[in-house]
Amino acid sequence: MTMKKKLSYIALALAGVLFASCMGDDYAGARYDETPFGNNALTDDNVISIAALKDKYQSAINTDYRDGKAYEQVTGDLKIKGVVTSSDEQGNIYNELAIQDSTGAILLSVAQGGLYSFLPVGTEVLVDLKGLYVGNYGLQAEIGVPTTNANGGTYVGRMSRATFDQHYKILSSGNAVEPEEFDATKWDLAKDGGKLAVLHEVTFNHDLSIDSTYADANGGAGSKSWYFKELGRTVQVYNSNYADFANAVVPKYKVDVTGIMKRYNNSWELIIRTLDDVKKAATAIYEEGFATGTGEWAAVDVTLPEGLKYVWGGSAYGAKASAYVGGANHAAESWLVSPEIDLTAASNATLAISQAANFIGSTFGENCKILVSTDYKTGAPSTAKWTELSLDNVPTAETKWNMVDGTTSLSKFAGKKIHLAFQYVSTESTAPTWEIRSVTIK
Repeated sequence: MTMKKKLSYIALALAGVLFASCMGDDYAGARYDETPFGNNALTDDNVISIAALKDKYQSAINTDYRDGKAYEQVTGDLKIKGVVTSSDEQGNIYNELAIQDSTGAILLSVAQGGLYSFLPVGTEVLVDLKGLYVGNYGLQAEIGVPTTNANGGTYVGRMSRATFDQHYKILSSGNAVEPEEFDATKWDLAKDGGKLAVLHEVTFNHDLSIDSTYADANGGAGSKSWYFKELGRTVQVYNSNYADFANAVVPKYKVDVTGIMKRYNNSWELIIRTLDDVKKAATAIYEEGFATGTGEWAAVDVTLPEGLKYVWGGSAYGAKASAYVGGANHAAESWLVSPEIDLTAASNATLAISQAANFIGSTFGENCKILVSTDYKTGAPSTAKWTELSLDNVPTAETKWNMVDGTTSLSKFAGKKIHLAFQYVSTESTAPTWEIRSVTIK
Protein backbone atom coordinates (compact mmCIF):
# COMPACT_ATOMS: atom_id res chain seq x y z
CA MET A 1 0.00 0.00 0.00
CA THR A 2 1.40 3.42 -0.90
CA MET A 3 2.07 6.05 1.72
CA LYS A 4 -0.55 8.25 0.04
CA LYS A 5 -3.26 5.60 0.45
CA LYS A 6 -2.28 4.99 4.08
CA LEU A 7 -2.62 8.69 4.82
CA SER A 8 -6.02 8.76 3.10
CA TYR A 9 -7.36 5.88 5.25
CA ILE A 10 -6.05 7.51 8.41
CA ALA A 11 -7.74 10.78 7.45
CA LEU A 12 -11.05 9.01 6.83
CA ALA A 13 -10.84 7.21 10.16
CA LEU A 14 -10.18 10.47 11.99
CA ALA A 15 -13.05 12.14 10.17
CA GLY A 16 -15.36 9.34 11.28
CA VAL A 17 -14.32 9.76 14.90
CA LEU A 18 -14.85 13.52 14.74
CA PHE A 19 -18.25 13.08 13.04
CA ALA A 20 -19.43 10.64 15.70
CA SER A 21 -18.31 12.90 18.52
CA CYS A 22 -20.13 15.88 16.98
CA MET A 23 -23.40 13.94 16.98
CA GLY A 24 -23.41 13.94 20.80
CA ASP A 25 -25.50 11.69 23.05
CA ASP A 26 -28.10 10.77 20.44
CA TYR A 27 -25.48 9.18 18.26
CA ALA A 28 -22.85 7.91 20.66
CA GLY A 29 -25.29 6.22 23.01
CA ALA A 30 -26.07 2.57 23.59
CA ARG A 31 -25.65 -0.02 20.88
CA TYR A 32 -29.11 -1.34 19.99
CA ASP A 33 -27.75 -4.02 17.70
CA GLU A 34 -26.15 -5.78 20.66
CA THR A 35 -27.53 -7.37 23.81
CA PRO A 36 -28.14 -6.86 26.64
CA PHE A 37 -30.23 -3.71 26.24
CA GLY A 38 -30.75 -1.18 29.00
CA ASN A 39 -29.11 -1.12 32.40
CA ASN A 40 -29.03 -4.56 33.99
CA ALA A 41 -27.46 -3.13 37.14
CA LEU A 42 -30.79 -1.63 38.20
CA THR A 43 -32.33 -3.23 41.28
CA ASP A 44 -35.97 -3.96 41.93
CA ASP A 45 -36.48 -1.67 44.93
CA ASN A 46 -38.30 1.60 45.72
CA VAL A 47 -40.93 0.68 43.14
CA ILE A 48 -44.28 2.47 43.17
CA SER A 49 -47.31 2.10 40.92
CA ILE A 50 -47.87 4.36 37.94
CA ALA A 51 -50.99 5.73 39.61
CA ALA A 52 -48.96 6.59 42.71
CA LEU A 53 -46.33 8.30 40.57
CA LYS A 54 -48.97 10.40 38.81
CA ASP A 55 -50.49 11.30 42.14
CA LYS A 56 -47.10 12.29 43.59
CA TYR A 57 -46.36 14.60 40.66
CA GLN A 58 -49.91 15.66 39.87
CA SER A 59 -49.11 19.37 40.10
CA ALA A 60 -46.54 19.18 37.29
CA ILE A 61 -48.69 16.79 35.27
CA ASN A 62 -51.79 18.98 35.52
CA THR A 63 -50.09 22.32 34.78
CA ASP A 64 -50.21 23.70 31.24
CA TYR A 65 -46.66 24.80 30.38
CA ARG A 66 -48.08 28.16 29.28
CA ASP A 67 -49.44 28.71 32.79
CA GLY A 68 -46.57 27.48 34.96
CA LYS A 69 -43.96 24.81 35.53
CA ALA A 70 -45.09 21.63 33.77
CA TYR A 71 -42.29 19.33 34.95
CA GLU A 72 -40.53 18.29 38.14
CA GLN A 73 -37.29 16.38 38.60
CA VAL A 74 -37.25 13.13 40.53
CA THR A 75 -34.47 13.57 43.07
CA GLY A 76 -34.92 10.47 45.22
CA ASP A 77 -34.62 6.76 44.50
CA LEU A 78 -37.89 5.95 42.77
CA LYS A 79 -38.83 3.37 40.17
CA ILE A 80 -41.88 2.11 38.30
CA LYS A 81 -42.64 -1.08 36.42
CA GLY A 82 -44.81 -1.37 33.37
CA VAL A 83 -45.55 -3.39 30.27
CA VAL A 84 -44.92 -1.83 26.87
CA THR A 85 -48.14 -1.26 24.91
CA SER A 86 -46.92 0.99 22.10
CA SER A 87 -45.06 0.26 18.88
CA ASP A 88 -43.31 2.65 16.50
CA GLU A 89 -42.88 -0.06 13.87
CA GLN A 90 -45.03 1.71 11.26
CA GLY A 91 -44.04 5.27 12.11
CA ASN A 92 -47.29 6.62 13.52
CA ILE A 93 -45.81 6.72 17.02
CA TYR A 94 -42.58 8.71 17.14
CA ASN A 95 -40.02 8.94 19.94
CA GLU A 96 -42.49 7.74 22.56
CA LEU A 97 -42.91 4.57 24.58
CA ALA A 98 -46.19 3.83 26.38
CA ILE A 99 -46.11 1.56 29.40
CA GLN A 100 -48.85 0.60 31.83
CA ASP A 101 -49.44 -1.43 34.95
CA SER A 102 -52.68 -2.44 36.65
CA THR A 103 -53.19 1.11 37.95
CA GLY A 104 -52.60 3.29 34.91
CA ALA A 105 -50.31 4.30 32.06
CA ILE A 106 -47.62 6.85 31.30
CA LEU A 107 -45.44 7.79 28.32
CA LEU A 108 -41.66 7.91 28.12
CA SER A 109 -40.31 10.52 25.72
CA VAL A 110 -37.12 9.21 24.06
CA ALA A 111 -35.06 10.55 21.15
CA GLN A 112 -34.78 7.08 19.65
CA GLY A 113 -36.43 5.44 16.68
CA GLY A 114 -37.01 1.73 16.24
CA LEU A 115 -37.97 1.18 19.87
CA TYR A 116 -40.20 -1.71 18.81
CA SER A 117 -37.15 -3.74 17.75
CA PHE A 118 -35.85 -4.19 21.29
CA LEU A 119 -38.87 -3.12 23.37
CA PRO A 120 -41.79 -4.78 21.57
CA VAL A 121 -45.34 -4.82 22.89
CA GLY A 122 -45.54 -7.10 25.93
CA THR A 123 -42.07 -6.29 27.30
CA GLU A 124 -42.05 -5.58 31.03
CA VAL A 125 -39.55 -2.89 32.03
CA LEU A 126 -38.22 -1.42 35.24
CA VAL A 127 -37.69 2.35 34.95
CA ASP A 128 -35.34 4.21 37.29
CA LEU A 129 -36.74 7.73 37.63
CA LYS A 130 -33.97 9.38 39.64
CA GLY A 131 -32.65 12.33 37.66
CA LEU A 132 -35.47 12.22 35.11
CA TYR A 133 -38.45 14.57 34.99
CA VAL A 134 -42.16 13.89 35.36
CA GLY A 135 -44.59 16.30 33.76
CA ASN A 136 -46.80 16.57 30.73
CA TYR A 137 -47.13 17.40 27.09
CA GLY A 138 -50.64 18.50 26.20
CA LEU A 139 -51.54 17.48 29.79
CA GLN A 140 -50.68 13.86 28.99
CA ALA A 141 -48.44 12.49 31.74
CA GLU A 142 -44.91 11.88 30.44
CA ILE A 143 -41.40 11.13 31.65
CA GLY A 144 -38.41 12.79 29.99
CA VAL A 145 -36.29 15.91 30.28
CA PRO A 146 -37.13 19.63 30.01
CA THR A 147 -37.44 20.85 26.42
CA THR A 148 -37.92 24.45 25.31
CA ASN A 149 -39.82 25.28 22.12
CA ALA A 150 -39.30 28.20 19.73
CA ASN A 151 -41.68 30.36 21.74
CA GLY A 152 -39.75 29.86 24.96
CA GLY A 153 -42.20 27.42 26.51
CA THR A 154 -40.67 24.55 28.49
CA TYR A 155 -42.26 21.14 28.96
CA VAL A 156 -41.26 17.49 29.24
CA GLY A 157 -39.54 16.36 26.05
CA ARG A 158 -37.23 13.66 24.76
CA MET A 159 -34.35 12.30 26.75
CA SER A 160 -31.34 11.15 24.73
CA ARG A 161 -31.06 7.47 23.95
CA ALA A 162 -27.88 7.28 26.05
CA THR A 163 -29.79 8.67 29.04
CA PHE A 164 -32.69 6.33 28.41
CA ASP A 165 -30.36 3.35 28.23
CA GLN A 166 -29.16 4.01 31.78
CA HIS A 167 -32.69 4.27 33.17
CA TYR A 168 -34.45 1.08 32.13
CA LYS A 169 -34.05 -2.64 32.56
CA ILE A 170 -35.92 -5.40 30.73
CA LEU A 171 -37.60 -7.73 33.23
CA SER A 172 -39.53 -10.07 30.93
CA SER A 173 -41.05 -10.33 27.49
CA GLY A 174 -44.10 -11.77 25.79
CA ASN A 175 -46.53 -10.58 28.45
CA ALA A 176 -50.18 -10.58 27.39
CA VAL A 177 -51.45 -7.09 26.61
CA GLU A 178 -55.21 -6.69 26.38
CA PRO A 179 -56.76 -3.34 25.47
CA GLU A 180 -59.43 -1.91 27.71
CA GLU A 181 -62.74 -1.00 26.11
CA PHE A 182 -63.01 2.77 25.90
CA ASP A 183 -66.05 4.40 27.46
CA ALA A 184 -66.11 8.19 27.23
CA THR A 185 -68.55 8.38 30.14
CA LYS A 186 -66.25 6.46 32.48
CA TRP A 187 -62.67 7.08 31.39
CA ASP A 188 -60.86 9.82 33.28
CA LEU A 189 -58.43 12.04 31.36
CA ALA A 190 -55.94 12.26 34.23
CA LYS A 191 -56.20 8.67 35.42
CA ASP A 192 -56.62 6.76 32.15
CA GLY A 193 -54.66 8.84 29.64
CA GLY A 194 -52.03 6.73 27.88
CA LYS A 195 -53.78 3.38 28.22
CA LEU A 196 -54.16 0.85 25.44
CA ALA A 197 -57.80 1.12 24.39
CA VAL A 198 -60.19 -0.52 21.97
CA LEU A 199 -63.31 0.96 20.40
CA HIS A 200 -65.85 -1.45 18.97
CA GLU A 201 -68.11 -0.99 15.96
CA VAL A 202 -67.16 2.56 15.04
CA THR A 203 -67.14 4.25 11.65
CA PHE A 204 -64.62 6.80 10.41
CA ASN A 205 -66.37 10.09 9.77
CA HIS A 206 -65.70 10.73 6.08
CA ASP A 207 -67.49 11.01 2.75
CA LEU A 208 -68.34 7.44 1.81
CA SER A 209 -68.62 8.37 -1.88
CA ILE A 210 -64.86 8.88 -2.19
CA ASP A 211 -61.75 7.07 -1.03
CA SER A 212 -60.02 8.93 1.80
CA THR A 213 -56.61 8.12 3.26
CA TYR A 214 -55.40 8.08 6.85
CA ALA A 215 -52.93 10.91 6.17
CA ASP A 216 -50.87 12.39 3.31
CA ALA A 217 -47.60 10.59 2.65
CA ASN A 218 -46.52 13.49 0.41
CA GLY A 219 -47.51 16.16 2.89
CA GLY A 220 -44.22 16.36 4.75
CA ALA A 221 -44.16 17.05 8.47
CA GLY A 222 -47.69 17.03 9.77
CA SER A 223 -50.65 14.81 10.42
CA LYS A 224 -54.31 14.26 9.67
CA SER A 225 -57.06 13.64 12.19
CA TRP A 226 -60.24 11.67 11.91
CA TYR A 227 -63.28 11.30 14.13
CA PHE A 228 -65.84 8.53 14.54
CA LYS A 229 -69.45 9.08 13.54
CA GLU A 230 -70.71 7.34 16.66
CA LEU A 231 -68.63 9.47 19.05
CA GLY A 232 -68.90 12.94 17.56
CA ARG A 233 -65.77 14.89 18.44
CA THR A 234 -65.11 12.95 21.65
CA VAL A 235 -62.14 11.04 20.21
CA GLN A 236 -59.67 12.39 17.66
CA VAL A 237 -57.72 9.79 15.68
CA TYR A 238 -54.19 11.02 15.02
CA ASN A 239 -52.34 9.87 11.90
CA SER A 240 -48.85 11.03 10.98
CA ASN A 241 -47.93 11.84 7.38
CA TYR A 242 -44.83 9.74 8.05
CA ALA A 243 -46.81 6.65 9.02
CA ASP A 244 -46.22 3.71 6.69
CA PHE A 245 -49.98 3.51 6.20
CA ALA A 246 -50.50 7.26 5.56
CA ASN A 247 -51.82 6.63 2.04
CA ALA A 248 -53.90 3.57 2.98
CA VAL A 249 -57.61 4.01 2.34
CA VAL A 250 -59.75 4.57 5.43
CA PRO A 251 -62.42 1.84 5.76
CA LYS A 252 -66.02 2.71 4.97
CA TYR A 253 -67.45 -0.09 7.10
CA LYS A 254 -67.71 -0.50 10.87
CA VAL A 255 -64.41 -1.33 12.51
CA ASP A 256 -62.89 -2.26 15.86
CA VAL A 257 -59.96 0.08 16.52
CA THR A 258 -57.14 -0.42 19.05
CA GLY A 259 -54.53 2.16 19.99
CA ILE A 260 -52.91 4.31 22.64
CA MET A 261 -55.61 6.60 24.06
CA LYS A 262 -53.71 9.74 24.99
CA ARG A 263 -54.94 12.85 26.70
CA TYR A 264 -54.63 15.90 24.48
CA ASN A 265 -55.44 18.86 26.71
CA ASN A 266 -59.11 18.28 27.57
CA SER A 267 -59.96 15.74 24.90
CA TRP A 268 -58.99 12.22 23.81
CA GLU A 269 -56.52 11.38 21.04
CA LEU A 270 -56.22 7.82 19.74
CA ILE A 271 -52.89 6.76 18.22
CA ILE A 272 -53.04 3.69 15.99
CA ARG A 273 -49.82 1.66 16.31
CA THR A 274 -50.02 -0.34 13.06
CA LEU A 275 -52.68 -0.92 10.46
CA ASP A 276 -53.41 -4.23 12.19
CA ASP A 277 -55.04 -2.14 14.93
CA VAL A 278 -57.96 -1.47 12.57
CA LYS A 279 -60.10 -4.55 12.02
CA LYS A 280 -63.47 -5.02 10.42
CA ALA A 281 -66.08 -5.38 13.14
CA ALA A 282 -67.23 -8.94 13.62
CA THR A 283 -70.53 -9.93 12.08
CA ALA A 284 -73.15 -10.68 14.68
CA ILE A 285 -74.18 -14.31 15.16
CA TYR A 286 -77.52 -13.05 16.42
CA GLU A 287 -79.08 -9.65 17.02
CA GLU A 288 -82.47 -8.29 17.99
CA GLY A 289 -83.27 -4.59 18.17
CA PHE A 290 -86.89 -4.93 19.31
CA ALA A 291 -88.00 -2.38 16.73
CA THR A 292 -91.41 -4.06 16.57
CA GLY A 293 -92.21 -4.64 20.22
CA THR A 294 -90.89 -7.95 21.50
CA GLY A 295 -89.85 -9.10 18.03
CA GLU A 296 -89.59 -12.89 17.69
CA TRP A 297 -89.27 -13.34 21.44
CA ALA A 298 -92.18 -14.99 23.25
CA ALA A 299 -93.73 -13.61 26.44
CA VAL A 300 -94.53 -16.42 28.90
CA ASP A 301 -96.53 -15.41 31.98
CA VAL A 302 -95.93 -17.53 35.07
CA THR A 303 -97.91 -15.34 37.48
CA LEU A 304 -100.32 -12.75 36.11
CA PRO A 305 -102.59 -11.23 38.79
CA GLU A 306 -106.10 -9.96 38.19
CA GLY A 307 -106.10 -6.53 36.64
CA LEU A 308 -102.91 -7.13 34.74
CA LYS A 309 -103.32 -8.10 31.08
CA TYR A 310 -99.63 -8.48 30.29
CA VAL A 311 -96.16 -7.70 31.63
CA TRP A 312 -94.00 -7.74 28.51
CA GLY A 313 -94.79 -5.46 25.59
CA GLY A 314 -93.21 -2.98 23.23
CA SER A 315 -92.24 0.67 23.62
CA ALA A 316 -90.32 3.36 21.79
CA TYR A 317 -87.21 2.08 23.59
CA GLY A 318 -87.59 -1.62 22.73
CA ALA A 319 -89.09 -4.49 24.70
CA LYS A 320 -90.58 -3.38 28.02
CA ALA A 321 -91.73 -5.15 31.19
CA SER A 322 -93.75 -3.59 34.01
CA ALA A 323 -96.26 -4.71 36.62
CA TYR A 324 -97.11 -1.20 37.73
CA VAL A 325 -100.68 -0.56 36.61
CA GLY A 326 -103.38 1.79 37.84
CA GLY A 327 -101.08 3.49 40.31
CA ALA A 328 -100.24 0.23 42.09
CA ASN A 329 -97.54 -2.43 42.09
CA HIS A 330 -98.62 -5.98 41.33
CA ALA A 331 -96.91 -9.26 42.19
CA ALA A 332 -96.10 -10.97 38.90
CA GLU A 333 -93.61 -13.22 37.14
CA SER A 334 -93.19 -13.11 33.40
CA TRP A 335 -90.48 -14.33 31.04
CA LEU A 336 -89.45 -13.07 27.63
CA VAL A 337 -87.85 -16.00 25.81
CA SER A 338 -85.81 -15.84 22.63
CA PRO A 339 -86.22 -18.08 19.61
CA GLU A 340 -83.60 -20.80 19.29
CA ILE A 341 -80.15 -19.31 18.70
CA ASP A 342 -77.65 -21.48 16.86
CA LEU A 343 -74.10 -21.34 18.22
CA THR A 344 -73.02 -24.68 16.74
CA ALA A 345 -70.57 -23.00 14.34
CA ALA A 346 -69.08 -20.69 16.99
CA SER A 347 -65.87 -21.41 18.88
CA ASN A 348 -66.60 -18.58 21.30
CA ALA A 349 -69.32 -15.98 21.71
CA THR A 350 -70.05 -12.80 23.64
CA LEU A 351 -73.49 -11.58 24.60
CA ALA A 352 -74.08 -7.81 24.65
CA ILE A 353 -77.27 -6.27 26.04
CA SER A 354 -78.34 -2.63 26.13
CA GLN A 355 -80.96 -2.13 28.83
CA ALA A 356 -82.44 0.19 31.43
CA ALA A 357 -84.33 -0.48 34.66
CA ASN A 358 -86.02 1.95 37.02
CA PHE A 359 -87.74 1.49 40.39
CA ILE A 360 -85.77 -1.69 41.05
CA GLY A 361 -85.23 -3.22 44.48
CA SER A 362 -81.95 -3.23 46.33
CA THR A 363 -80.20 -4.81 43.33
CA PHE A 364 -80.96 -5.32 39.66
CA GLY A 365 -80.91 -9.09 40.03
CA GLU A 366 -83.59 -9.02 42.71
CA ASN A 367 -86.25 -8.37 40.07
CA CYS A 368 -84.54 -8.83 36.72
CA LYS A 369 -82.59 -11.89 35.63
CA ILE A 370 -80.96 -12.86 32.35
CA LEU A 371 -80.77 -16.61 31.75
CA VAL A 372 -79.71 -19.16 29.16
CA SER A 373 -80.88 -22.72 28.47
CA THR A 374 -79.70 -25.50 26.19
CA ASP A 375 -82.75 -27.75 26.65
CA TYR A 376 -85.75 -25.38 26.49
CA LYS A 377 -88.24 -26.21 23.76
CA THR A 378 -91.46 -24.26 24.26
CA GLY A 379 -94.07 -23.40 26.84
CA ALA A 380 -93.41 -23.02 30.56
CA PRO A 381 -89.81 -22.10 31.48
CA SER A 382 -89.99 -24.64 34.32
CA THR A 383 -89.72 -27.45 31.77
CA ALA A 384 -86.04 -26.61 31.18
CA LYS A 385 -82.84 -26.00 33.08
CA TRP A 386 -81.69 -22.38 33.12
CA THR A 387 -78.34 -20.80 33.99
CA GLU A 388 -78.26 -17.22 35.21
CA LEU A 389 -75.84 -14.92 33.38
CA SER A 390 -73.87 -12.12 35.01
CA LEU A 391 -73.12 -9.10 32.85
CA ASP A 392 -70.16 -6.86 33.56
CA ASN A 393 -72.42 -3.82 33.67
CA VAL A 394 -76.08 -3.71 34.71
CA PRO A 395 -78.58 -1.00 35.67
CA THR A 396 -78.58 0.31 39.23
CA ALA A 397 -80.89 2.53 41.23
CA GLU A 398 -78.74 5.48 40.14
CA THR A 399 -78.88 4.82 36.38
CA LYS A 400 -82.70 5.10 36.34
CA TRP A 401 -83.86 5.48 32.69
CA ASN A 402 -80.36 5.59 31.22
CA MET A 403 -79.45 2.70 28.96
CA VAL A 404 -76.61 0.56 30.29
CA ASP A 405 -74.47 -1.58 27.99
CA GLY A 406 -73.16 -4.83 29.42
CA THR A 407 -71.50 -7.99 28.14
CA THR A 408 -70.82 -11.54 29.24
CA SER A 409 -69.17 -14.57 27.70
CA LEU A 410 -71.23 -17.36 26.17
CA SER A 411 -68.14 -19.35 25.23
CA LYS A 412 -69.10 -22.37 27.33
CA PHE A 413 -72.27 -22.59 25.23
CA ALA A 414 -70.37 -22.40 21.93
CA GLY A 415 -71.14 -25.36 19.69
CA LYS A 416 -74.69 -25.61 21.07
CA LYS A 417 -78.16 -24.28 20.41
CA ILE A 418 -79.55 -22.04 23.12
CA HIS A 419 -82.48 -19.94 24.26
CA LEU A 420 -82.02 -16.70 26.16
CA ALA A 421 -84.61 -15.35 28.57
CA PHE A 422 -85.39 -12.23 30.57
CA GLN A 423 -87.15 -13.14 33.82
CA TYR A 424 -89.17 -10.34 35.42
CA VAL A 425 -90.36 -10.74 39.01
CA SER A 426 -92.29 -8.05 40.89
CA THR A 427 -93.97 -7.75 44.28
CA GLU A 428 -96.64 -5.52 45.71
CA SER A 429 -93.88 -3.31 47.10
CA THR A 430 -91.50 -3.31 44.12
CA ALA A 431 -92.54 -3.38 40.46
CA PRO A 432 -89.72 -2.01 38.29
CA THR A 433 -89.90 -0.99 34.67
CA TRP A 434 -87.37 -2.94 32.59
CA GLU A 435 -86.51 -1.94 29.03
CA ILE A 436 -84.38 -3.97 26.61
CA ARG A 437 -83.10 -1.97 23.66
CA SER A 438 -80.94 -4.59 21.97
CA VAL A 439 -79.45 -8.07 22.25
CA THR A 440 -76.36 -9.02 20.24
CA ILE A 441 -74.20 -12.14 20.14
CA LYS A 442 -70.80 -12.05 18.43
